[in-house]
Amino acid sequence: MSAGKAIFYLLNNNAATTGAVGGRIFPDVAPQGEQRPAIVYQTISVIPNNTLGAGGQSTLDVCRVQITIGATSRAQADSIGSLVRSTLDYVNNTLVNGVQVNWISFDSEQSYYDDFSDQDGLFILAQDFKIAINR
Repeated sequence: MSAGKAIFYLLNNNAATTGAVGGRIFPDVAPQGEQRPAIVYQTISVIPNNTLGAGGQSTLDVCRVQITIGATSRAQADSIGSLVRSTLDYVNNTLVNGVQVNWISFDSEQSYYDDFSDQDGLFILAQDFKIAINR
């Protein structure tokens, strides 16, 4: 999906974000046993805009993308969440890795603790972003 391609590129090419997670940025799910902290991104939904282009198809999609940060402490999750938000929020009118991004906006955030994920548990911060892309 184009939204995921743009999100990965933006996160992976931000030195502070990449450094904070040791380059561990994955689509959909982190590999089992992967070190923490890590970032996982996934497209939750794609809603076409009803502005019709050539051929009768929508040329603008608004996608909801969730960024999930798995960390070893709440402070670490929050710190990485701040980096992710500052990397993605309000990116606009730019070509990102071949994807025309009209805008990205921060939508919501949820934090929780998963004590079933491994021996030490996992502090999770999930952030939702909306991203409008040209198809």
